[in-house]
Amino acid sequence: LQGVVLDSRIRNFNAPWFYLGEAWAKDKYLVEVKNGEDFALASENITTQHRRVDYLIVYHRTDREQRVKQWEAVLGQLSPMDTIPPAIGDRIRNFLNPKYNQANDAVIYRVTTHPHNP
Repeated sequence: LQGVVLDSRIRNFNAPWFYLGEAWAKDKYLVEVKNGEDFALASENITTQHRRVDYLIVYHRTDREQRVKQWEAVLGQLSPMDTIPPAIGDRIRNFLNPKYNQANDAVIYRVTTHPHNP
């Protein structure tokens, strides 16, 4: 694992990076993209500093296809690997208070080609 990008531009939140365990290290490229400015900065960093990204995680269904196409222009070809639905706790919180507790799925894409990085 060299790098992971998490795209939560539609409704951002603090990502649970602690689940990476041993994979969380200073030599890894782990970035959250919460808005258009984050996307521009991450895109520039990936292409100019040759940061290798192995996986893209896209939260929310809204504009997912468009955001994936934007990432393909930066990362290369992407292949969907899995969709992670919201946990039961997330669904319950969403049912009780949908305005502030959204239950969102996450789609994990594997970067299959790396045009800007070896």
